[in-house]
Amino acid sequence: MKIKKLLDSKKQLNQNLNMMCYFVYFKKETLPLIKQYLDEGSNPDAPDQMIPYLLQNTELYTYVFN
Repeated sequence: MKIKKLLDSKKQLNQNLNMMCYFVYFKKETLPLIKQYLDEGSNPDAPDQMIPYLLQNTELYTYVFN
């Protein structure tokens, strides 16, 4: 499934949701974008900022577990 945007779980997801976790696997081709993100001084420990940054520059995909 293609990721279109990252939602802020505290604001935009169902309030009854108890837990959410996601795993991120980046293809080798994505590594230069991650380096660019870090070289621009962005926070390396902020996936809520890095994922939207990457979405502006490449396509990301996920698998939804039921």
